[in-house]
Formats: sequence, C-alpha cells, structure tokens
Amino acid sequence: MSVFEYYNVRHPMAEVYAQRAADIAGSAFELAYGEARVTRAYLAIQRSDYQFALQCAVEGHQIAERQ
Repeated sequence: MSVFEYYNVRHPMAEVYAQRAADIAGSAFELAYGEARVTRAYLAIQRSDYQFALQCAVEGHQIAERQ
C-alpha cells in the first residue's frame, strides 16, 4: 500500500503505511517485517534520507539472510 501511496504523490501516507506494516509484523512475522523495512529504505532514498535508508536496508538484508 505504501508504494501505491508514494506513486500517487501522497508521500507522508506512504511512510505511515510502511511503518504500520513493520509495527504489525513485528517479530512474529520476521520476513514481513523485513519487507516493510526494505520498503521504508526505498521511501527514505526517495527523500534523500540516506542514513535511515541504510539502517532499514541493512536490517531487511539481515532478516533475508536468516530465512
């Protein structure tokens, strides 16, 4: 949902949906949480927040490696 919001030029809602997905997934659904974090990384890159993007991407990558 967050990527659709992003491309519909509703960037703040895209961030909200991506964070909600991560919050809902939490540790119970680790792969879904990793996907949400990678989505947050993508959105952060689009707004030039490279430090946050790297943090999210690294966390998502670590989760993917454990699967």
